[in-house]
Amino acid sequence: MKQPVLRRHRHWYGIVTTILLITMLVTACKTPTVPATEVPQATEKAAEPTAKPAEPTTKPAEPTAKPAEPTAEPAPKYNEAPQFKAMVEAGQLPPVEERLPVNPRVIEPLDSIGEYGGVMRHPLLGSWSARFYSFMGNENLLVWTPNWDGLIPNVAESYEVNADSTEFTFHLRKGMKWSDGEPFTANDIMFWYNDIILNEELTPQKPNWLTVGGELAKVEAPDDYTVKFSFAAPYGLFLQWIATPSGSNMIEYPAHYVKQFHAKYVEKEKLDKMVADAGFATWVELFQSKTGAQGAGAAWTNVDLPVIYAWVIKEPAGGNVTRAVSEPNPYYWKVDTAGNQLPYIQRIEWEFLSDPELLLLRTLNGEVEFMNYYANSLKNKAVLYENMEKGDYHFFDQIRDQACTTVIHLNWNTKNMALREAFQNKDFRIALSIAINRQEIIDTVFVGQGIPYQAAPKPTSQFYNEELATQYTEYNVAKANEILDGLYPEKNADGVRLLPNGQPIKFDLIVDATRMPDWIDVLELVDIYWDAVGVDMTVQGISGELLDERRRANDYDATAGWSDGGLATLLNPQHFLFPLGWGSTFAPAWGEWLQPGDFGGEPEEPPADVKRQKELYDQIKATADLDKQVELMNEIIDIAIDRFWVIGISLDTGQFGVVKNNYFNVPLAMPESWNYPDPFPTNTCTYWIKE
Repeated sequence: MKQPVLRRHRHWYGIVTTILLITMLVTACKTPTVPATEVPQATEKAAEPTAKPAEPTTKPAEPTAKPAEPTAEPAPKYNEAPQFKAMVEAGQLPPVEERLPVNPRVIEPLDSIGEYGGVMRHPLLGSWSARFYSFMGNENLLVWTPNWDGLIPNVAESYEVNADSTEFTFHLRKGMKWSDGEPFTANDIMFWYNDIILNEELTPQKPNWLTVGGELAKVEAPDDYTVKFSFAAPYGLFLQWIATPSGSNMIEYPAHYVKQFHAKYVEKEKLDKMVADAGFATWVELFQSKTGAQGAGAAWTNVDLPVIYAWVIKEPAGGNVTRAVSEPNPYYWKVDTAGNQLPYIQRIEWEFLSDPELLLLRTLNGEVEFMNYYANSLKNKAVLYENMEKGDYHFFDQIRDQACTTVIHLNWNTKNMALREAFQNKDFRIALSIAINRQEIIDTVFVGQGIPYQAAPKPTSQFYNEELATQYTEYNVAKANEILDGLYPEKNADGVRLLPNGQPIKFDLIVDATRMPDWIDVLELVDIYWDAVGVDMTVQGISGELLDERRRANDYDATAGWSDGGLATLLNPQHFLFPLGWGSTFAPAWGEWLQPGDFGGEPEEPPADVKRQKELYDQIKATADLDKQVELMNEIIDIAIDRFWVIGISLDTGQFGVVKNNYFNVPLAMPESWNYPDPFPTNTCTYWIKE
């Protein structure tokens, strides 16, 4: 077999990727009006002859001897991993041709046709479920192209959209199967819609991405391999949402398996006993634990749950385990261009760590095949670079959707009413912003990379707005003190400014201490800068689980948050443009009022201009006209400029990942975003390890 060439010097790939990302929203937002069918189809038949061959004019001579019998069977159309071939020969599995759909999805590997085998070691920190998902779980009807510049049919073999973008019809792959060999059909998606989405106990709050014009989508299945979504108004962003994690939920429910835990399909007495035996209070809790309903992650914790992923869990995650193991799905429905059933990698070992330094050490020692989170901070890049030869790895670039390296969210809806008044005062936020020495942070924490920048669409985005990006980024302590002297001139003995009620301006800023060490470093410097102007902020590093719990309960005064939307602004306005859901941690109660969800605090009605932003975003969703979408988003941005919601630090210039040198088909650059759940769209099922 010809050995692949390691593409260390193809720098043009990263440049092209960056250019393509600039056009991602333009390309992805265009609504196709004809079926978008992937080619080539693996089982495409040759054309029938146009005419019957002429009859011979003379009878052929009789053979003088019987032709020899063929000495070998014709070459099979598809190939499979050795262990599956052995199982077929032993009668434990059907032949690979029977396990694949009529038209498997055909993927051309980036560099080379791979070899079966290899063990990928993948240590994890923090939210391990998200990392499982982003490596192997984003098997949606449609998926993003590797460069994030368009959409590709995936579980759907093809699709059509009507002229006004109110009806979306998806044609599934005939013969596709779950990992236990049962058929995957439209009935599974209809179970998700009828028995999950429409069930008030399982889904009391309907998904916003399925709602347009205040009405939930209507979903129907004309036949076993067709699913149709109908909306009350045009939905210009629906196809994009289908490719994000939001669109994954509909393919996570094998009806033949999950019905045994659903109240609609099980006698009450039997179900009550199952609930009690499992130690739950309700059937909903049992159902969620077994099926992963609403993001419970059962695909990684329940080895009995059938999936359509490239790898299935053999040793489950969850609880107090220190590792999990994934192995190939014998019914996986994708092949490479040579007809090899994917995936190539035959074992993934997930190790759960609690310390980023341990992940760094594992990587330096060459004990990690692939690392793209948590230990890939810029401050670690130098030591990782110096150790490249010893560790036998190389870097790849991450082109991040993050607008800003660090974003400070003062909670406009904090339960501390005296602080709330200060946080909602724009001049107070301006003073805090200009009190920050951003260049010193850039030089100290981000090794000189980046420029002072607020949370705003990136310069390469079509929504870049210089005023939003650069306002209040100048470092001016004298001006900051002048503003604060006009607002809160009184100070206590410690030099902390006093609010009108005599309370010092003192608060904790909570942040995930495990996963975001760079943020801790940044915020500790901000603590010093704000002390200098009489504001007492303390950085409180807590676990990711506790952070999420306190945010959901609106039990915090300030936090540091993500800034997805630097590139995919249309899909991610909630991190810095306006509050949309409780995840907008700068105003969670307003966000919950505008978009109800799973929130433990009390929703609050926001002011008129904030409601106007939500109205504009609803109009964006309800039009397929790209020019109109841009016009409406720019109006949202204008209001965000005036509001000055959050305080950013510096422009996110990108991150990097680490991959072993014997690990192939990994691009030298890839996008990074929750809505592009990297690295999955780069076809992780084609990654392979040369042993």
